[in-house]
Amino acid sequence: MKLTATKSKILGIGLIFLFFLAGIVILNLGTETVPELVQEDDFLEPTAGAARFALDQFHRSQTRDGQKLWEIWAERGEYFPELQQAALEGPRIMVFQDNGDVIELTAAKAQIYLTNASLSRARVSGEVVLTHNGILRIETNEALYTKDSNRVEAPGYVLIQNDKVKISGKMLTVSLDKQEFKLSKNVESVLRFGQSEATVP
Repeated sequence: MKLTATKSKILGIGLIFLFFLAGIVILNLGTETVPELVQEDDFLEPTAGAARFALDQFHRSQTRDGQKLWEIWAERGEYFPELQQAALEGPRIMVFQDNGDVIELTAAKAQIYLTNASLSRARVSGEVVLTHNGILRIETNEALYTKDSNRVEAPGYVLIQNDKVKISGKMLTVSLDKQEFKLSKNVESVLRFGQSEATVP
């Protein structure tokens, strides 16, 4: 297919944009490996007599100095106070960063760790969608958020997209502090021009 001068110029500008974005998103791949996600048995199994609260429309949040730190909703949840642990169905998790960024996670299921009533880890699975400031969207099947490192990790297939670019691959690490997104395997990029798309392997 022959490109007109205008289309060639648009394609050239688009490729420059893509390479710039790639420098932000995947240039630092190197040989770093993504730590394995927490296994199911790492979440303590409640004993038969363990105290638990089963709630429809589960809701929990934490606020400090008038600033909301995180908030969790779920269609249904079981909370185990002795373990400071919760198992949720249909969760929506929002984390509010110090710089004003808002991270939102939705999924079919979640396992939540609390430490002294503060969210320390969240493992989500099944149709996981993470949005960053309502602009950048990440889709995968399983992910782990760890508050201490302020990272999100996803070992399987991941799709990252906004209105300009779509990037897919495997083994994602998101550093929320540095705002870096790293994919380690099978990376493919698609650049969008209005209604058209150009794939960059």
